[in-house]
Amino acid sequence: MGYSCTTKAMETLERMFNQEVTGCKVNNGFKGSKGFYCFYEIGRENEDGAITGSIMETNSITEDYGESCRCKKAGSFRIEPDGSVTRFPRATKAMLIAAKQADDAHEFSRNLDRPMVYKPVI
Repeated sequence: MGYSCTTKAMETLERMFNQEVTGCKVNNGFKGSKGFYCFYEIGRENEDGAITGSIMETNSITEDYGESCRCKKAGSFRIEPDGSVTRFPRATKAMLIAAKQADDAHEFSRNLDRPMVYKPVI
């Protein structure tokens, strides 16, 4: 059983969590805006195709989670069906820029889907 969401929402999430953007070895982890490592957990499916879930923040400043590592919920996130990010606590500026670039790519592809109208200049 898989998780259903729109392609645009998934592309946004994938761009935000690209290893070059997060600098983290874990595919759902990132170093948050406050300097601690965070990770996300996807929540339930949404009928509209959005991605929702929780952001968990650890008390660790390194990726080596030891026995003393604890985590707490930092908030919830939502990526809309059109790929735009409504909320994403602890996201870094680089992650939000990557999400914006994904949104711009979606806008470009939406424009390509429209029929071309040729108007000659006289």
